[in-house]
Amino acid sequence: MAKSIQNKIELIETVGYIARETTRLCKSIVGETFPIESLTVFSHSEPEYELLVEILGAMGKPYNYNNGPRVELSEPIAVGDNKISYLRVRKPDLERPQVGCNDFATDYELFKKNFLVKYQNNIRSIKRPEYEMIELFSPEFDVLAYVVSGEVNKAQKIQSIYNDFIIKLNGLKNKQFNFLKKLFAKKQEADLEELRKNLRS
Repeated sequence: MAKSIQNKIELIETVGYIARETTRLCKSIVGETFPIESLTVFSHSEPEYELLVEILGAMGKPYNYNNGPRVELSEPIAVGDNKISYLRVRKPDLERPQVGCNDFATDYELFKKNFLVKYQNNIRSIKRPEYEMIELFSPEFDVLAYVVSGEVNKAQKIQSIYNDFIIKLNGLKNKQFNFLKKLFAKKQEADLEELRKNLRS
């Protein structure tokens, strides 16, 4: 699936494709499948990215931002037994030629214990400042899949609160806006640093 996405219908079709393929990917590696609630579509050019961001903006409310915006969908997308409630569009990246990826909703520590060492050819651990995640990959698939630690949900919640706050500040005068934005950004960073400490301890 390599064609550029042109409209909302094709975006939803791509979401379905990613969910089905990541499920097949997971099944082929560990022999099991897991629920999907959050999914990312990779863009492959600036024009495509700009179009997808515009389409995505009309599909839900902003949730957070990580190499592209993620929204909480007004109408979740059903794919088999999965209900996709969060959708992100990723910026173009030469190191991400795949169609997209998803996060599996399952216990991170249990998944790590059961599968990480056993399937090292197709599973790897990735550590971030605020959380850890496990990546599932195979050259036979044009998708990636992840299982993330519980700390990522806290980090996303912090950024979601921050985003809502910034939206509400937009109506203020510039000086007020800039002052309060800086003030709240310090609080956001303090909360994230607390998460980092918890991971290190």
